[in-house]
Amino acid sequence: MSTIKLGANANLSEAKGRSWCVATELQSDIVVEVKDVRFHLHKFPLLSRSGLLNRLVFESRDTQKNRIRLDEVPGGPEAFELAAKFCYGMPVDMDASNVAALWCAAVHLEMTEDLEDGNLVSKAEAFFNTVVLGSWKDSVTVLLSCGKIHAWAERLMIVQRCTESIAWKACTDPRGVRSSHGSRMGSRAQSPSRRSMDLSSSNKQELMKEWWFDDLLKLPVDYFKKVMAAVRVKGMKLELIAGAVALYALSWLPRRSEIEYDQHSFRGKGRLLLEQVLSMLPRGKDLVPSRFLMHLIRMAHLLEADLPCKIDLEQRAGTQLDSAALSDLLVPALDASSCCGLKVDVDLVQRLVEHFVRQDEIVTSNYGSGNSVVLDHRVRVATLVDNYLAEISQDRNLSVARFKALAEALPDSYRASHDYLYTAINIFLKVHPELKDEERKDLCQLLDCKRLSLHSSMHAAQNERLPLRTVMQILFFEHLKLKNSSQANQKLPMEVPKIEGGGTAALQQEIRTIRCELEQMKADFSEFQNHFRSLKLEKQNSDVRSKLKKLGVRIY
Repeated sequence: MSTIKLGANANLSEAKGRSWCVATELQSDIVVEVKDVRFHLHKFPLLSRSGLLNRLVFESRDTQKNRIRLDEVPGGPEAFELAAKFCYGMPVDMDASNVAALWCAAVHLEMTEDLEDGNLVSKAEAFFNTVVLGSWKDSVTVLLSCGKIHAWAERLMIVQRCTESIAWKACTDPRGVRSSHGSRMGSRAQSPSRRSMDLSSSNKQELMKEWWFDDLLKLPVDYFKKVMAAVRVKGMKLELIAGAVALYALSWLPRRSEIEYDQHSFRGKGRLLLEQVLSMLPRGKDLVPSRFLMHLIRMAHLLEADLPCKIDLEQRAGTQLDSAALSDLLVPALDASSCCGLKVDVDLVQRLVEHFVRQDEIVTSNYGSGNSVVLDHRVRVATLVDNYLAEISQDRNLSVARFKALAEALPDSYRASHDYLYTAINIFLKVHPELKDEERKDLCQLLDCKRLSLHSSMHAAQNERLPLRTVMQILFFEHLKLKNSSQANQKLPMEVPKIEGGGTAALQQEIRTIRCELEQMKADFSEFQNHFRSLKLEKQNSDVRSKLKKLGVRIY
């Protein structure tokens, strides 16, 4: 940190308890009280350099006034002590940690050039302009010191000029920026990747190169917000701004254990910080990982944030649902009564799905429903939702109605295959054996049997948990698939024209492979038919037994 010594007089000051005096043979003729500290001083050196003290003494009716109280000095007793030393010509070490307070105190005490050339105001301002603003670390240090003198620092534009300096340096090649201790700013040993939450994304490598992240994490949220606004105006990439905001949030938001331990202390501060973070976070898809947004949603519920804050977070997370992982969606239910005893917040996930669908409709209107990117995003969301359904189906408190509501939140066109949905339904039926026949039928109506793979169809055909009607539908559509495949195979040419270069043998081999696969499909279909007949016969026998029982006929 850069420093400068003011004054050359070797006289020393002495501090005694909460009093401060100058080591001199002359008796003190004025006492200045700054809060709880008394300064026993001499009028001449003070009044010759401070317009405020001069006026307070000589404009008073009491010409013998020897006691003055100054409770409004910016920086308090510490800053006044440095100003008093300057008046006595004693050495004053001015550096980035005290220059803001010393400058504000000098302005308050009116230590201007009107009284003496080279007075404290001009000295402090010159140090700030020539030393502080040229150094990244000094600019950050000054900004950190402005918390207790915020109003004065804003008035003298110290905060604004520091944030502008920091923003300019953050947007500039670090190899061309001077550091106060002589090293290059690009040689940061630590990186954001050491944070507790993995912020890995497509720009992870770029984020790790940003040397300025860690230094700014020390700033109070108001100053951090000003810096983020300044770098945005200067054209910094939104991905980098979002990364810095995310790291700041993870560094300062309270942990769940802290909130539960002391709700009164952490909830109010945490709620305000969360709202500030949200206001700084740029809008845009995939600027931050879905995991981070889901973390903020959890915090919003724990901190009892306002409804607009929760809605905003859910809209952001829902927009990029296609990049979320299953673990991101397993948000614990905070209120068991509102979630019907469920362990996870199913309603939250349904709202996220609805947000994604609404956003997808907007994208589709611009790019068309056949766009490959749009289709890929839809498939990813459908797979994610079906895997989520399979996970939560293990909870016995999950009702058929909630399962169906979430499954139907996705439009029919999103699921190219119903294999994952079938898996979820099968798990639900296994965990809920008490379901009535009507409930099982209602649940299985979600399945489109035409979209099941051969493997899933074979499993379903032998699944005793499924309603008989569903099994029959699956067998029927598999029959149609095999029949169509057989007809298509019969149209294959029996003789293959000769192809130069030895291609005939390869083509014949391919046809033989296709025919072998067809024979296997026929065998599978034969197995389906036999199973279908047995199911049909079983149903008929069941109907006969039921009628005989009604007639009072005993069955042995």
